[in-house]
Amino acid sequence: MLEVDDLVKDNRISVLIHGASILIEKSGGNRLPDETPVAAVIDGKAQVYFGEKKVEIGRGREVVLSEQLATQSLTANARRSLRLDTCALNTTPARATKQY
Repeated sequence: MLEVDDLVKDNRISVLIHGASILIEKSGGNRLPDETPVAAVIDGKAQVYFGEKKVEIGRGREVVLSEQLATQSLTANARRSLRLDTCALNTTPARATKQY
């Protein structure tokens, strides 16, 4: 899980994983893949690049990290599960923060 609370203008957060580059465009919660190459946006917005291909995904969408970059809506159970994961993250005492 990657939660972006405040994305300051002119800052970029990009994650390279499973051969894809995921650029976070808007604050919110994002599920990044561990073993399964599927990234999801719970709330917010992201651009996903795989080779020369690019797709934008927003709230409630997920994308398979492959050459096709196939997108689909998250199921209700998946959204509920991800929100619970996000709530669990918000209650943990240790948070990584870096300011420039």
